[in-house]
Amino acid sequence: MNYKLSNFKKIINEEGYDNKLYTLITNLYHYMLEKEWMGACHATVSALYVILKEEGYSPEICIGEVKKDNFIFDHSWLILDKKIIDLAISMTLIDGIPMNAPVIFDIDVDTLTKNKMIYGVKGNGLDWQALAVINSTFNDYMDSFPFNKKGLWGVVEEILQHDIDINILKEKYNNTKRKLINDK
Repeated sequence: MNYKLSNFKKIINEEGYDNKLYTLITNLYHYMLEKEWMGACHATVSALYVILKEEGYSPEICIGEVKKDNFIFDHSWLILDKKIIDLAISMTLIDGIPMNAPVIFDIDVDTLTKNKMIYGVKGNGLDWQALAVINSTFNDYMDSFPFNKKGLWGVVEEILQHDIDINILKEKYNNTKRKLINDK
């Protein structure tokens, strides 16, 4: 589903950010829609993490379980300034229905209200896919993305809209770890 980009902009501006952050987030969101990135939360946050870091932001990359209503599922998201950014929630694989509109700084892009999901719940534990993600190195995960010849590094390059030196980025992000959140 394609949500109003004016709502993305409103949320980002109200948090005190400029159009640079808006452009980065919406460029990735458009890419996700174009490539039909269903169920690609781990890939989405990995690429967005590098994109934001390269542009001077300080996001945290998180993985855990999320609860919406009575449903709990494995997921990845970013935290920036102690607030959640989650584009992939709008393109989940759960029954082919989006779990929610994108979440930017804890705000549901569709309703412009605080999102109703609980991120980082203690559920049934991570499934094999999420465990594989959390147990692989960040670079291995970025390298192994099958839908771009440069892996997720190629996605980063497309969103930043300039050539990047992948070897330098690999060295820079070699020790990146996902933060497991399961304390709610």
